[in-house]
Amino acid sequence: SRSLYLDDAKSTGIKAKLENGVLSIIVPKENKPNKSVKIDIE
Repeated sequence: SRSLYLDDAKSTGIKAKLENGVLSIIVPKENKPNKSVKIDIE
């Protein structure tokens, strides 16, 4: 078994399918606001 942590993955909407011996997993990405901060320089 393998584990993988995805920081920006949505927990809802995950889909998986097994076709011809190939496992495909679709994990939607969560839109997070940009953490940049604007600083005024005098």
